[in-house]
Amino acid sequence: MDNKFIVLEASAGSGKTHNLAKRYISLLLNFDSSKTKPPLNNILALTFTNKATVEMKERIIKYLKQIALQQDVKDILSDVNVQKSKISTNADIAVNNIIENFDHFNVRTIDSFINLIIKACALKLGIAPNYQIIDSYEDYIDYSIDSFLDKSCENEQIQNILNCFFGQFLIDSSSWKIRQNICDNFKKLYKKEVTKKIVEIKARTQYFSKIQTFNSKFIKICEGILKEENIEELIGKRIKIKDYAEDIVSGKKTLSKDGPSTFFSKDQVQYLKAIKEYQHSEILENALVKG
Repeated sequence: MDNKFIVLEASAGSGKTHNLAKRYISLLLNFDSSKTKPPLNNILALTFTNKATVEMKERIIKYLKQIALQQDVKDILSDVNVQKSKISTNADIAVNNIIENFDHFNVRTIDSFINLIIKACALKLGIAPNYQIIDSYEDYIDYSIDSFLDKSCENEQIQNILNCFFGQFLIDSSSWKIRQNICDNFKKLYKKEVTKKIVEIKARTQYFSKIQTFNSKFIKICEGILKEENIEELIGKRIKIKDYAEDIVSGKKTLSKDGPSTFFSKDQVQYLKAIKEYQHSEILENALVKG
């Protein structure tokens, strides 16, 4: 089979797993059983979920068994570049090879593959090779709250906070499970905060991307200003526009941190006194570009 990239785009339930299993089998059976073993170590299949991983492994093993028993597997063998007389033998060898070396049966989720790489390079990265990834944060919240309550025995400030909370809790709630109430509320707050942070990070990334694009365009504008000999006559000598343009082009200033309104004071630009601060940049840019 030719070495090439295949992009498979399809909606849910349209046969992606079937085609991925077909692709895997076509690669796995492509060997000469008299000389080499199945290339199990050389094939990696990545999926998004554990459920998809299990399903794909089951499909591959099921198809290989059917091929070894010379049962009908429809179009699964259409891409296999091996003599038909040898396909069932190769499939039988491949199934046994998977059973004997199941750790090398690399159908994984993306995160488990990244985790495998990190573990292999753990010492170079300066972390313990036997580290574990814990998905649940709830145990840590419980531990933190217990630690907080323990400190209240020695810390007067924490005692005062808890006394205020307990007083209000007894008024508002009919339950005596105070600790459970604290845990439940903290977990709700944690989930909201995590969601909020994710939204903030996405927004910030988009903002900086736009700023960088606009900053590049603004540098070109400033380069044009430096080439214009009569720019000071155009907008007035009191505004040291070339100084600002030189700082932008040289990198001493950037538009994201040092907009025109931060470079020129209101005293320098008399006609901007009555204009709000956030409008300065827009008006100055219009003066520079349009004249």
